[in-house]
Amino acid sequence: MIAEPSELPTVLPLAGAPVTGDGPNTTAAAVLAELRAIRETLAVTSQVLIDGETVARLLGISLSTLHQVRARGDFGPSPVTIPGTRSVRFLRSEVVQWAASPRKDGNLPTAKEWAAIRSNSRAGGVA
Repeated sequence: MIAEPSELPTVLPLAGAPVTGDGPNTTAAAVLAELRAIRETLAVTSQVLIDGETVARLLGISLSTLHQVRARGDFGPSPVTIPGTRSVRFLRSEVVQWAASPRKDGNLPTAKEWAAIRSNSRAGGVA
């Protein structure tokens, strides 16, 4: 469990240097916020994350087509951003589940439709 700000010492060792509050991101609260973001990412990354190229290969499309589909809002799975980077990944299990869930017209659910399907399934409903 991550300590609350009141439980943190005033000086934290971080990468071998004490956190003294001299810079914009060196306060205990900022360190705590970063640790929380990392914890949330680790909870997601206990599952397999894949990059856009891997998603495109898995779906049998080009990377540029994947970008176009995402830009139109037609790609259901939510991106996972790694804190401190510009990297975007996707949960492999979600991509596979989305690809195996065509609508009655044969097309895959849009991002909005997929969010509703996921929300409904988490609430115990049937998609």
